[in-house]
Amino acid sequence: MNKWILIALAAGTLTACGRGDQPALTAADMAEKPEIQAATIAGDSIGKPTLPIKVDYTYAQTPTVGEPLTVQLRVESRDISAMTMNLSTRGEVALSKSTPASIAMKGNGVTPSAETHDIVMTPAVEGRSYLNVVVNGTYIGEPVTKAVSIPIQVGSGGPSLSSNGAVIATDVEVLTSMPAQQTVEPADGE
Repeated sequence: MNKWILIALAAGTLTACGRGDQPALTAADMAEKPEIQAATIAGDSIGKPTLPIKVDYTYAQTPTVGEPLTVQLRVESRDISAMTMNLSTRGEVALSKSTPASIAMKGNGVTPSAETHDIVMTPAVEGRSYLNVVVNGTYIGEPVTKAVSIPIQVGSGGPSLSSNGAVIATDVEVLTSMPAQQTVEPADGE
């Protein structure tokens, strides 16, 4: 009896993992549907929808403490209109006064576009900081956002993490207490 229950359970689980009654795409299917073929050639994912916005970056030089660093951003888009790029930083790095925090872009919603922007910033200390890039626009009449966080590694230090509590070391183990501090007062009569 238990054996049959296990077999039925396993069969039901395997069936749930399949695509149901949707057959796999064949070469004939792709030939009949040019949009699938074009997406496959362009490298777009067929099964997972993605925005037609791509953000690439390169460093113009090696990040050094106190020296201006230029990050070249390339934003490619198609079918996106009213695009803006907002910049912010996290960590010990500051945008240059010549770099605006918001940049209007040329996307017109009809033709593919590509723009390159030089973003200048200055790292203050060794470690890891981030340049956050958020591209906003309109795609098929709906507002869309693409966000990318670019790591800025200066020297060999890792990211500076904020402490979450006190470290308690004993002979046996090291514990980190929770950040909540609670005082316990004795009850009356103790």
